[in-house]
Amino acid sequence: MKKTSLMTLAVCLASVIGMAPAFAQAVNGLRLSLPYAVTVGNVTLPAGDCTVTDTKDNGHETFFVIRSASGPAVDLMMERNSGFDSVDAAASAVELRHVGDKYEIAGLRIEGKGYKISQ
Repeated sequence: MKKTSLMTLAVCLASVIGMAPAFAQAVNGLRLSLPYAVTVGNVTLPAGDCTVTDTKDNGHETFFVIRSASGPAVDLMMERNSGFDSVDAAASAVELRHVGDKYEIAGLRIEGKGYKISQ
């Protein structure tokens, strides 16, 4: 039986240089710190610093690259999800799902806009 619990963790934002009003225009991407190792498909991103950049936005779905400071990277296709939006336009977070003995990325909130993993 899969026991799933959701937890939203505040993203640690150091300083994001060149961040434009729209995340799609972010030059250096969003910097975050993962508190746990996170599994995406068959790739495990270690706990620690990562960058999130979007590579393509077709209006409904956005393709993100999450790259660990220690090397591993993963591509994610995510859908806009207004249910995960924040009233604070500056709020950013990563939503992790605890499945068994590991964590998975369930969603992102970037500058107040919510994104969920495309199924």
